[in-house]
Amino acid sequence: LKFPTSEHKGVSIRDKNEMFANVVETYPDKLKTHFGINPMRKDAVALLHHAMKEWEPVGLKIHPTAGFYPDDTTCFPLYQAAIDYDLPILIHSGQEPAPMEIKWSHPMYIDTVAAEFPEAQIIIAHCGHGWWRQALDVAMMKPNVYVDFSGWQITFGINPNYFWEPLRVAIDILGPWRVLFGTDGSMYDVFMAPKKWAEALKNPSETTNIDFTEREIEIFMGKAAQKLYSL
Repeated sequence: LKFPTSEHKGVSIRDKNEMFANVVETYPDKLKTHFGINPMRKDAVALLHHAMKEWEPVGLKIHPTAGFYPDDTTCFPLYQAAIDYDLPILIHSGQEPAPMEIKWSHPMYIDTVAAEFPEAQIIIAHCGHGWWRQALDVAMMKPNVYVDFSGWQITFGINPNYFWEPLRVAIDILGPWRVLFGTDGSMYDVFMAPKKWAEALKNPSETTNIDFTEREIEIFMGKAAQKLYSL
C-alpha cells in the first residue's frame, strides 16, 4: 500500500491505519497491511491492540526518522506486544528526504533491539540503503533479523550492479530466506513503476553478469515473505 499523500494531513494515525485496512478488506486475496505507529506515543500499545482486534495486520511498521532511535527503551513495550501477537517488526533504515533525518535510522540501533528481543522477527527495511553492509553485519550475527530490498529503484537506475552486488552479498551471507523483495512508496514510481521493477528483478541476466539461481530469485521475490508472514 502507498503512503498517505498531503491531502491526508491532519488525519489521525488511527484513521490512516483504518484507511489501509479498508483497502485490504476490499482486496483480501491481493493485499495485506502493517500497522504503523510511532512507538513513543503513550497509546501505541493500546492502538496496536485495537488494530489486531479490528483490522488484523500481518506486521508492525515503525519509522525512526520520525525522531526516535529504535533502541530507545520507550519502544520496548510495543515490540513485546508485537511479539505476543507473532507480528514481524519492520523498521525503516537508511535514506529519507527532508525534513526527516537519517541519523535516527542507522542499522546499529536495530542491533540492540534484535539482541534484547531474540524472539522477535525483525526486518531491516531497504537493507539500510547506503548502510547495507552495516545492516548485513547486524543480520549476520542475529538470526532473527531479515532485510528487504525495497526502495532501491533509484540505485538500480544509476547502475544495476549497484543493486545486484548488495543483493548477491546479502543472499550469500544470510541465505535467500532472510532476504525479501519490496517496492516501497509511490515516490519511487517516478523512477521505475512497480511492475517494471518486479520484472527487472525476476530476470537478473538481462541487467547483470552476477549469477543468481532461479531458486534464489523465486525465494527472494515472494516465497521468503510468504514464509515469514505465514501467508
